[in-house]
This record gives sequence, C-alpha cells and structure tokens, in this order.
Amino acid sequence: MEMRVKLNDNLDNLSESQKNAVIETERAVEIAANRFNSYSRLTNNLRNITIIFSDSLGRVAGKANYYTYTLQYNNNMLEENEYDFISNTVYHEVAHLVASFFSTKEKSHGRTWKWVMQSVFNLNPTLYHDYNPQTSVESKLYEYICICGTNFYLSKNLHSKICNGVTRVCKKCKTPIVYIGE
Repeated sequence: MEMRVKLNDNLDNLSESQKNAVIETERAVEIAANRFNSYSRLTNNLRNITIIFSDSLGRVAGKANYYTYTLQYNNNMLEENEYDFISNTVYHEVAHLVASFFSTKEKSHGRTWKWVMQSVFNLNPTLYHDYNPQTSVESKLYEYICICGTNFYLSKNLHSKICNGVTRVCKKCKTPIVYIGE
C-alpha cells in the first residue's frame, strides 16, 4: 500500500509515525530553505515535495527523486524505528534533493551531499541504516527450495522475475530453485 502527501497537506489520514515524518521533513526543508534563500527555485521546489509512504521498498529506508522532488519513505522501517528514522533518514533524503540542485553529475553520496548533511543539517553523513530489514520485509519474502535442500527467501521483485520466466539457480548444486508456495 502506498500513501502520498504533499507538505502542508491535511495529515488526518496518516499514522502518528507518518505525521511525525512529514513534520520533520517540513523542518528539514525550512532549514535548507533558510540556508539557501537566495536560490528561489530550490526553495520553491523543496516546499512542494511529495512524500510517498511505501510498503514496497524492501531493504531501502528511503529514496529521493530530484526530477519530481519526491521522497519515498519505507513505511515499515518508519513504524519500527520512528525516532532514528525521523532523526536521520528524513534528513538524509532531503539532503539528496538539496545536493542534486547544485550537482547532478556527482555520486548520490558525493561531496555535495556530505557537505549538506554536515554543514546544513549538522549531521553525520551516514550511508547505511542499521534497521533490521528482516522484520520490515519478512511478510513479503517468498520461500524457494533447491533439490539439495537449501532454502531461499526471495524478495517480491525476484519472485516476480522468476514468475515471468527468469531462472535462478542454487549456488551449491547449480540446479534451478523452486517456489514452495504460500
């Protein structure tokens, strides 16, 4: 399930964690807008961000799309790790949008992004979260088995690829793995 919201929208239909994530995103946007107030295009774009709360991001905590100024937050990870998610992931993703305004040719976690994290948000520019992705995605894993008895737990994306004809083989015995079912 996916929930979309624009900044300054009515938040009544959101969970408390989602409301807090939107409020913190608004805070991060205001910090960046105040820092770069002479860049009106950037500040206008930031104030028009769309946030998508998604249950289908798997192990990814968040994504930023600087073409559409859209932030995607992993709803499962937000609900399970609210404080850390709001304190770090929200700023991490907003920093991507700010950094991309100044440089789209740089790596996504390059020098500009690190500078934004440190100088604008006063945060350590960490690349990886330590949320437990298993608890966030375990209900979305598909169990496969091989003739040698090895079990595999695949994401929805890999499962879909196999359903569409892609073959995955066991690393041990090199034979195709088979879906066990529900």
